[in-house]
Amino acid sequence: MKMLLLSTTREDISKLKKPIISRSDTMKNILYYKLKEKLIKTGEHWEQYSPKEEHAIEYAHTFINPEPERKSKGMYSIPYLLASSGETINERFRYNHITAIDKQIAATVALNHTKTDIVLYRGVSPIVWELMKENAKQIPHCDLYEKGFLSCSLLKGHEIPSKIRLRIFVPAGTPAIYMGNINYEQKYYEVVINHGAELKIISIDDTYINVELIKTTE
Repeated sequence: MKMLLLSTTREDISKLKKPIISRSDTMKNILYYKLKEKLIKTGEHWEQYSPKEEHAIEYAHTFINPEPERKSKGMYSIPYLLASSGETINERFRYNHITAIDKQIAATVALNHTKTDIVLYRGVSPIVWELMKENAKQIPHCDLYEKGFLSCSLLKGHEIPSKIRLRIFVPAGTPAIYMGNINYEQKYYEVVINHGAELKIISIDDTYINVELIKTTE
C-alpha cells in the first residue's frame, strides 16, 4: 500500500511539472494556467468584449477602421496585398528576408490604431507555435513572439481552425487593420495586428490559450 501511494505521488508531481506544449525552461506548467482560468475566468470575461456576429462589421468600422479599398489609383492597395499574401509576407518576416514592400505594408498598418480594447481569436499551426516560443526566449516578460503579422478573427469560432487557438486581449491604441471583404473572405472577420507582437500567457481554458498583447514593433 505504501509503495502504491508513493508511486501515485510521484506521478502527480510529474504531471504538475509537465510544461505547456514543450517549453520547459521558462513557461509555467499547463496545470497552473488551467487552474488560474478556473479561478479568475479570464476567457469568460474577455468574451464580453466581442460583438455579436450581426453587429461585427459595424463594430469593426467603428473601433478599428472603415472598409479598406481593394484598389487605389488603378493598383491593388496595400491592405489587399497583406490580405492576399499574408502567409508569404510572414515567412519573410520570420526568416529575416524583409523586402521594401513588406516595410511599406508595416508602415501602412502602423497608421491605424484600435480605438478601444478588443479581443481577437487566432488559430496557430504547431510550426508557428514553436517559432513564437523560441523567438520569445530572449525577450523579458514575453511568452510568445510573432515576427510577422498576427492574422486574427474578431469573432470566436471564425478563426482558422487549429488545435492551438489563441484568445488575444488587444489594448486600445494597438496598430491593426480590419480587412473586411477586401479578399472576398468576409466570413473570417479578419483583423491583422502589426508585426512584432509580444504576447504574455494569462490562462488556458478548454479551447483557448488566453494571451495579452504587450506591444508590437511599430
